Amino acid sequence: MPRVLRIAVSFAIVLVAYWAYALVAVPLIEPQADPHRAERISVLDQEAAQRQLDLRVEALKGLFPADAWELKNPKILETGRVKLLTQEYRNLGGGRLELLPCTIVLMPDESVVDRKQRERQ
Repeated sequence: MPRVLRIAVSFAIVLVAYWAYALVAVPLIEPQADPHRAERISVLDQEAAQRQLDLRVEALKGLFPADAWELKNPKILETGRVKLLTQEYRNLGGGRLELLPCTIVLMPDESVVDRKQRERQ
């Protein structure tokens, strides 16, 4: 059998094995995710989430005026010493987000013990 024919037959066998795996095994192993499925959140979970948000907003009170939007139920993303606050966001596609309005807070290093001095920094 010529070499090209053997390569073509081997390729065809691998292709058939892949399609059989994709059509039979994958649906059994990995169930489909339903993007429209919504789970109900209990009232206790909602209240706990609101308490967490209230604590985070309370920690920011010294940084903003009393009527600032940052203190009125913002969405907060935190990582390390950085807090990103926004009221709303839109997915623009292509891995881009539009955040309106947006405030970034860089928290001081925890090595400073005095709370007032950390807030000044």
